[in-house]
Amino acid sequence: TRRLHWARASGSPEPRRPMDDDYWARFPEALTPADVARILRVGEKTALRRLSDGTVPGYRLSDRSWVIFRDELRSMLEAVSNWGSGTPVDVDVLADYPDELGYRELMRLLGKSKPTIYAWLDDATIPGHQVNGLWVVYRHELRAALDAKRNKPRA
Repeated sequence: TRRLHWARASGSPEPRRPMDDDYWARFPEALTPADVARILRVGEKTALRRLSDGTVPGYRLSDRSWVIFRDELRSMLEAVSNWGSGTPVDVDVLADYPDELGYRELMRLLGKSKPTIYAWLDDATIPGHQVNGLWVVYRHELRAALDAKRNKPRA
């Protein structure tokens, strides 16, 4: 695992973390394997291998689709850096979402298109309920489904 280090900004007596809030704000909540490759400075095949072996936290929701949450990746990288605690902080990526989610919230959370979200609802990849012709996903059921698709257990 590559270790990160503190860097001094020119003229600044205080060291700063190389992956601060401004750095992470450039990325969406849900990352693609290509985003992970960019962040880790590796090829996309290497990023996919690290997802498959659980080195990088992620969720394999279908044969060809990974969901990687920015805040979970950030926590993992901070934990393995030489300025980190060694233990990733448990991040609740669903905390800011309502108890009942519609397809728009799912699109933002999972970083996927409307057709993908509907396909996952139709085939029960994502647990949902049709109420008056609209899909509703309950946060606690989504959390359980994501935990079941996680590539490694929570710390």
